[in-house]
Amino acid sequence: YFRSGAPPVIAPFHTHFPRDTAVPGSFTLTLTWSLPNRTTGVFNITSPLPGDWFLAAHLPKDEGKISVKGLYEECQYLFQPQLIVQRLVGIAVLYPGYVSAQSIAPHNRSSLYKVFVPSHTSRVLVRVLGCRAGNRSAAGCPLWLKVRAKAPPLHNSTALDCRERAPCQLALELPVWQRWCYVLLEKGLGVPGPIHFQLTVQLTDCSRPGLARAPALLPAAAMNMPQSFGALVSLSLGESLAPLVPNGTQAPPAVPPPGERCWPIRPTLRNELDTFSVHFYIFFGPNVSVPPDRPALFGISLLPVLDSGGVLNLELKLNV
Repeated sequence: YFRSGAPPVIAPFHTHFPRDTAVPGSFTLTLTWSLPNRTTGVFNITSPLPGDWFLAAHLPKDEGKISVKGLYEECQYLFQPQLIVQRLVGIAVLYPGYVSAQSIAPHNRSSLYKVFVPSHTSRVLVRVLGCRAGNRSAAGCPLWLKVRAKAPPLHNSTALDCRERAPCQLALELPVWQRWCYVLLEKGLGVPGPIHFQLTVQLTDCSRPGLARAPALLPAAAMNMPQSFGALVSLSLGESLAPLVPNGTQAPPAVPPPGERCWPIRPTLRNELDTFSVHFYIFFGPNVSVPPDRPALFGISLLPVLDSGGVLNLELKLNV
């Protein structure tokens, strides 16, 4: 079993998890050796997520047969994992808020891009404009648009067929902060010639106070909360970032701002109870009112080393 970010949750002896337990999925692979000269198994992970990966291995339970000691051969197993990394370099960088002219050559099947997502970003919007197949404009762009956070898109990533939409745009809601977001453009089947298009990415920033901020979340309350626990921020569709204009790009056309409001994030306080236990207290809680027009969001600070492999227990009591 192998998993990104934390050790895999497994039940090797077919045990049952407690009731109302959400078990995240892990990549599983069974390695079986029937020949004595085969002692190496190789498996590939395409476009892996960045960060730590964890592996767990176990032997199946024996059959429980009764045998006379000394009349059978005891086997010992040694698990030696080895990692080989192949890096992908030279990925084109997209600058938020500007339109860049791109093309896919006839001998290429796809084109990969990436854009950095800063903190307080609530939405990533990718748009494909002015698509031309060869020297003529296409009514429907023969491209597939795929978006994935932290790693290049896979076959099951968020995808959109641009042949049915003009302009073609795909949004990634609530992206991962301080990470790269990857955009993949793939040719459709039966398109031999080059494809020219314009590509733009807009990031929605909500770091500034909005109309929907709770009145109780005053700046004075932030002084009592360490910075590592998160700031009193909100999530909304607001203003896009405006970096310096890179070469070969132009400012995008004016887009009317959406009507969504900011969603305030309720901060939490991290309390170290002992070496193995941590308790999170909700500021201005524990009673929380959930309005019908927006969700209630909470920020929980999980440390990458101390909290890896633990169990997160959430207790919810409803009083409607």
